[in-house]
Amino acid sequence: MYLRAPSPQDRQKWLVALGSAKACVDSKELKVPPTLEDANSLSHKKSELRLYCDLMMQQVHAVKSAANAEDGPEIQKIDDATSLLTATCDTFIRTLEDIMKLTTTAATNAPYEMPIPNLVINKNNSSNKSQLSNKAPRQSISRSLSQENR
Repeated sequence: MYLRAPSPQDRQKWLVALGSAKACVDSKELKVPPTLEDANSLSHKKSELRLYCDLMMQQVHAVKSAANAEDGPEIQKIDDATSLLTATCDTFIRTLEDIMKLTTTAATNAPYEMPIPNLVINKNNSSNKSQLSNKAPRQSISRSLSQENR
């Protein structure tokens, strides 16, 4: 497929839009029952991830080619390619976060949310056996500041 656009940024927007539209058309042809709308949405997001992965590979290749040019690095091409790569990576991460939200709502008791019991030594017991406490600490997943600003 060949797509011509006024700028590389516009070309990327069109590629993403076309890929998303193709994923919607492909998923509509499956005629999935309405009860599986979340799975349909999940498959759509997975298709988007594949598209963004392909775009990232192309953009990384463009950066490498511009950096390893015979006449020395082509700074303008590197700048253009890295700005596109940054946008694609950000979109990839947002889509991945959407997939994680979809999967955590689909599976209410994900393995990483299972409580881990604390071992507490009961001093009242003469045999000093350890007992399991019913209180489980919630482990939080911290995100970096750069991820929060997206």
